[in-house]
Amino acid sequence: MHRLLYLFASVLGLLAPMHAADITVNARLSHRVAEVGAAVQFQIEVKNGKRTNPPDVSVEGLNIRYDGSPQSQRVEIINGRVNQEIETTHIYQVTPKREGDFTIPAVTVQVDGQTFRTQPVALKVQKGAPVAANASGEAKAFAEIEVKKKTAYVGETVPVEVRLYVDERARLEDVTTMPELTSDAFTVQKFPRFTTQKETRDGRSYNVIVFRTIMTPTKAGKLAVGPCEIPFIAQMPNPQRRQRQRRSVFDDDFFDPFGGFLDRQRYNAQAAATELAVKPLPLEGRPKDFAGAVGQFRLEAESSARRVKVGEPIAMKVRVTGAGNFDRVQVPPLADTEGWQTYEASENFEPRDELKTSGTKTFDQQVVPEAVHTTLPRYAFSYFDPEQGKYVALTSKGEPLMVEGLPAVAPTSEPDAPEPAPNAIVSTKAIEDIVGLRREFGARSDFTPLHRRAGFWVANGIAALAFAGLVGSRLLRTDPVKARAVALRRERDALLRAVRSGRDVWENAMRAVQVETALTLGVDPVCVDAEMAKRAHSVEAAGVDEIFEARGALVFAGGAANEVSGEQRARVVKTLEAFCRS
Repeated sequence: MHRLLYLFASVLGLLAPMHAADITVNARLSHRVAEVGAAVQFQIEVKNGKRTNPPDVSVEGLNIRYDGSPQSQRVEIINGRVNQEIETTHIYQVTPKREGDFTIPAVTVQVDGQTFRTQPVALKVQKGAPVAANASGEAKAFAEIEVKKKTAYVGETVPVEVRLYVDERARLEDVTTMPELTSDAFTVQKFPRFTTQKETRDGRSYNVIVFRTIMTPTKAGKLAVGPCEIPFIAQMPNPQRRQRQRRSVFDDDFFDPFGGFLDRQRYNAQAAATELAVKPLPLEGRPKDFAGAVGQFRLEAESSARRVKVGEPIAMKVRVTGAGNFDRVQVPPLADTEGWQTYEASENFEPRDELKTSGTKTFDQQVVPEAVHTTLPRYAFSYFDPEQGKYVALTSKGEPLMVEGLPAVAPTSEPDAPEPAPNAIVSTKAIEDIVGLRREFGARSDFTPLHRRAGFWVANGIAALAFAGLVGSRLLRTDPVKARAVALRRERDALLRAVRSGRDVWENAMRAVQVETALTLGVDPVCVDAEMAKRAHSVEAAGVDEIFEARGALVFAGGAANEVSGEQRARVVKTLEAFCRS
């Protein structure tokens, strides 16, 4: 009976109303001191809240990643009163990127429709080891940047590799993000993917993760490539567990030949920077049609047409094959445009490698002969060969072609009247219809040709003498030096107007600097570079360097470098106005 009463009282206690405690929200770090690249945990604990979502947490210099929200419940019955406690923990992995003192600020958390704020939490980050290591201090992973060339030219494509070496005894689980190489002195393609291979260094075997890409320098000088970091997740061998004696097959590491691993952890392998010496493209020998192609190329032009008429279009197929910066390979112009009319060409690029540095670019163009020709149109293409250090000009072969003139239009003649048959009776009515010749008497007309008349030659002689006098006076008055200066000033003013309106800012700004310097020094504007312009005018060198470097980036980095902000355009206009006044 007593047991039944006790059981009944317990059931009543369970059915009694539950008492919910007050909601509390707290934040804490697993460690207050950390090393660069070593992850720590940041936790937000929510007690007695039923509905809560993980808030966003971000701090400059810290990589913070949300890692889940486990929840637990606990129920207590004290003197017939039921207390329920629910605890939710939002967990974040925090990986420092650099040294310093950091503060994770107060975070706003929504719980059951109410708003709570955590207290700020401080974190001190110290310089860590540059490579991942186990407890005994043995290096297990490191990274390096390898540039395939030590010297290069502006616009040349340079292969680059970023390598991650991980001890083959470690368990590499994932490379979380691709490495990044950023600089304002070169452009870099995104790493398409990585490959794996094995390599031995200093007697130790490594699994090597290789990231390959290409970079294109946009200015001359010594350029720093890197540094960069490669974050990855791995389990490193645990030397303490390796020393433990394995006595039973039920031990966790009995079948592990390396004696067990440390917990799964995120590491950052730091790759030190390396240098690349970049030389400018020479001005001497630069062809007029050079458009920025750097590499080694071949040129071919063909057509299936062998016999056409004047005005009939010819479908030309022009191919540029080789290796280099194909983004700067444009449709080649005709070597001789006389007697040919060209139209806009379409292009197609077929790469031979994953990085798209080699392949064939094909241009399809319609060309119309406007005169008689004996060969197909010949194309010209120029590029800079970095191996030889000089410009190369190519011209396609002129295959035989027959172009016929316009077909003559046969003169139309009236059909001959049929002769009357013998003994045919001629109608008198038809004879009566024939009107006789009429004679009109008046002044006699002169049918002498115009060029045989004396007045014609007198009038033309007077006009020729007047024209010769006008041309002679003009030649006597014209000074070639002054005429050139006037033309350059007009071009400079037009370029300044184009820059102010935002049209091709970098291209027109650099040309304006060259033209103004040519007016000062009396040289060809094409020969003017940044150094010559700065010597000729006492202006701020930074503005002139910015214009030439930005124009170089436009030529060798593609269309993305042509974007100009309003602030940049205003700065360029100010530089040009000061340059022209000095």
